[in-house]
Amino acid sequence: MRRRYLLVLMTGAAAAVPFASLARENERKVRIGYLSPGKGPDTPFFDELALLGYREGRNLDVVFGVFGDDPDRLPEFATAFVRAPVEVIVARGPEAAVRAVRAASNTIPTVVIAINYDPIEGGYAASLARPGGNVPGVYFQSLELAAKQVELLKAIAPEATRLTVLWGEETAGEFSAAESAAKALGLATRSLKLGAPPYDYDAEFRRVAEGEPPLVLVLSTPAFAGHHTEVAAAALRYRLPAMYRFRNYVEAGGLVSYGIDDPAMARLAARYVAKILGGARPADLPVERADKFDLAINLRTAKAFGPHRAAISARPCRRGHRIMRRRDILLGMTAVAASWRAAAQEAPKTAHIGFIVTGEAWPRRDFDEAMRRLGWIEGRNLVVERRVTGEDPERRKTAAAELIAANPDVIIAAGLIDALPVHAQTRTIPIVVIGGSDLIEEGLADSLAHPGGNITGVVVLRGELDGKRLELLRELVPTARRMSSLAYARLPRSVARATAIEALARPLGLRVTARLVSEAAELDGAFAASTADHDQGILVESGAVMVENRPRVLALAAQYRLPAIYEQRGFVESGGLLSYGQVRRENFERAAALVDKILKGAKPADLPVEQPTRFELVVNLKTAAALGLTIPPSILARADEVIE
Repeated sequence: MRRRYLLVLMTGAAAAVPFASLARENERKVRIGYLSPGKGPDTPFFDELALLGYREGRNLDVVFGVFGDDPDRLPEFATAFVRAPVEVIVARGPEAAVRAVRAASNTIPTVVIAINYDPIEGGYAASLARPGGNVPGVYFQSLELAAKQVELLKAIAPEATRLTVLWGEETAGEFSAAESAAKALGLATRSLKLGAPPYDYDAEFRRVAEGEPPLVLVLSTPAFAGHHTEVAAAALRYRLPAMYRFRNYVEAGGLVSYGIDDPAMARLAARYVAKILGGARPADLPVERADKFDLAINLRTAKAFGPHRAAISARPCRRGHRIMRRRDILLGMTAVAASWRAAAQEAPKTAHIGFIVTGEAWPRRDFDEAMRRLGWIEGRNLVVERRVTGEDPERRKTAAAELIAANPDVIIAAGLIDALPVHAQTRTIPIVVIGGSDLIEEGLADSLAHPGGNITGVVVLRGELDGKRLELLRELVPTARRMSSLAYARLPRSVARATAIEALARPLGLRVTARLVSEAAELDGAFAASTADHDQGILVESGAVMVENRPRVLALAAQYRLPAIYEQRGFVESGGLLSYGQVRRENFERAAALVDKILKGAKPADLPVEQPTRFELVVNLKTAAALGLTIPPSILARADEVIE
């Protein structure tokens, strides 16, 4: 289950951290309203807003209103925005959203992400260039997409003779356009108009599959918001080649989608919000028509249908069809797909890289897949020397020396503790660090923008997020007065961080005791000491001992019934309670991109050290229940993922 929303004042959601490369953070604290039919491109919107200097939990409060399949709640949310009050309202979705906002207030600037209506025809703007009122934004009408969607479906399954269209009252115009396109292509059209929600998706698709299974066009309505996984699963269960408007259906297992680039619309809306918060007049901001479209195909699902049912066609679109701006095939879903794209991006030479990592538990696969997408395939044009060092510092030095002796084109270090012995022994071989802490403080780089030596990489923000983790743990256990922090004793920076956590806890009325461990054998004693001191929660650092012994750490937290918050989502996926930290997968993709540039001639000294821009909160409800805890609605509202 992905992110859940409540109508709640968001004072602690996914806080981002100021980076030297980002816009200067605005000193004034602001509040906005965010009205939405359900799950959608909220992450790109808030990521873009953070890049522009407005970050949730720091200088930005957000009041969320999610109406889902109940538009009758729109006036309630709009009134709540006015009472809050908010400085800007974002109205994403159908025309009913902006209509409700305008009924509540004609003065609060409202940035629209308009789906299926024209702000000019609706009377909300005088013109695109000079709207003249207080409703700028971005819009598109999916009427123009329906014919193209039918054409693409026919290309995927050219032998098909029937098309079933699932539609609702809001998509009547799209249905008519699809019906006309189908007739021109020789497809008999069956209309399946959906009644009032809630829907039994399995039953609906079972009806569609009666007789000879047809092609299916799903014209999404607001009532579908948040149900893309159920819809895609039902279509696959009945082996129905289905076309969707949004790519999240394809990411959930659907066959193909073609529609507007929602993240691009969300980012544009964020830029409008930032301009208004910065003093711009809404009347002077244009209303833009979205012109970026997105075709996504799930090759695993296509393979499941078999070549006779869904032979993905490579037929190009007609010349001049600007709606085919971007074609994004979902690779990485199968080895065949990954190899296909890699072959298309074949690198020009055989490269030799070294890899040093403390433990096998480090998710090497994410990095390998990122390299493969860039055209570097082990065994074809890539030779990899790997060294797994364990917790022994001497073994780490020896492994570094062995890699340097092999004279690779670049050495990848899976953390600061792995990078230090490599950097100590070479100033010529390029080094890319994945997940290191402050490279400047450690003397490995001159600055983030210009490292200046033979090292670059992707750093993590650990200590900078400890305050947020403390707040989350305190919010979860509001009666707590004592807690622990579990840290790696062999890394001075980790010890200093544990001391800093103690100081961060005092204003919250908490006493936090550092539990320092050097090896796995000391974990039991650390948890036992926490229980003996009546600690009511524990912050677990991602030190080498903890990561390598994740199952043991999780078992001890359960055994001693200690609510624990972790840095990495992997702990929560394996049974931990709560995690808050960066989206690690992106670190591997960025690091692979840096390696790719170096292999193609770039110098590490000229490649900026990158920092994370996205953070995620993950909650495990099953673990909470086992501990006898109820996750507060305020945490569930901010969670990016809730594991049930």
